[in-house]
Amino acid sequence: SLYRTNDALNNSVPVGDVLTSANLRLFDGAGFSRVGAASSGQEVFVISENATKDWFYVRVDRSRNPFEGWVTADAISVRDP
Repeated sequence: SLYRTNDALNNSVPVGDVLTSANLRLFDGAGFSRVGAASSGQEVFVISENATKDWFYVRVDRSRNPFEGWVTADAISVRDP
């Protein structure tokens, strides 16, 4: 769900920083539809990773229209918990 509680986001979901602007995709691959974009320096919540660990499923929180999608792992630096 796109609407998670602040407690869940702050305490259990890893946070990452976008290293370079990147497109978010519907599925984990560059050939899939773009669902949004994340800008360099933007904070994202890392929800999952694919089996080969080269794509992350992330949530981009915005006051209006938060969204989720797959982004290449090279574009994200996951913070230590």
